[in-house]
Amino acid sequence: MTAKSLRSGDRFNDGVTPSSIITAEVLAVGGGGGAGWRSGGGGGGGIAYHIGKEFVKGTSYTVTIGNGGTAASTSTAVSSSGGDSSVNGVTGYGGGYGSGPYQSSTTNGGNGGSGGGAQGGTVGTATKGTGGTAHYGSDGGNHDQSGAQDGAGGGGGAGGNGHYGNYEYPGNGGDGADYWSDWSGVTGAGEAGFFAGGGAGGANDSSAAGGQGGGGRSRQGGVTGDSATANSGGGGAGGANTYKGGNGGSGVVLLKILGSITAAATTGTPDRAESNGYTYYEFNGSGSITF
Repeated sequence: MTAKSLRSGDRFNDGVTPSSIITAEVLAVGGGGGAGWRSGGGGGGGIAYHIGKEFVKGTSYTVTIGNGGTAASTSTAVSSSGGDSSVNGVTGYGGGYGSGPYQSSTTNGGNGGSGGGAQGGTVGTATKGTGGTAHYGSDGGNHDQSGAQDGAGGGGGAGGNGHYGNYEYPGNGGDGADYWSDWSGVTGAGEAGFFAGGGAGGANDSSAAGGQGGGGRSRQGGVTGDSATANSGGGGAGGANTYKGGNGGSGVVLLKILGSITAAATTGTPDRAESNGYTYYEFNGSGSITF
């Protein structure tokens, strides 16, 4: 009997009959959390990475892209967490929101893919949020509360905890995770390949810039905290004084498949690219894929 060659994505049940399986690497990044009112930075989304995930040919798989959390819009409001991103049982959880309003709040930073940062000030007692242990995420940063104008903590990132807020200086966001070398064919892999950096903490003094956002990322805080880049999973940066912070960045779902593979059907207009012998599908909005 003539031996069959193994095509990319095929498996053989008995050495002769090819199965109906496509095997892919999957990267799912949750949406980042929103920042508090001149308070804690939003946490970066959690990252789930699965090698050898099987997709049955002819089956439609729903792809969900998590939204970025919204920043607190007033001095009494609380921000929101980011949404989860998922496909075929692989889920990147949304990042936690930054702590409630500066000084007066008892609302802790939100738990999530990564935790939101703690509030600033010397009066409030709200603390950092925590990142999940079942996925790739870190804790938010806490605060010092020993000075007259304590800065808020930075949000956690997929690659590290948020930094401590100290005196009037707010904490930096935690580092994002760098997947550029593994996903070099992807057209929009965050900023320089980083995903899910933490948002910078906010400052009490409007003349003091906020902390630096983690890679992925929300950039630094300032008078008005920056919103994170879309589809980066980054946390929003805290604002200063009486100014609001930024929104979290939406998530992303990425598939990487050996060989030249074209899906039978997709919705949600994913980007498709081929590089270095692999096919990439990048979902920046919710949709579906069928091989």
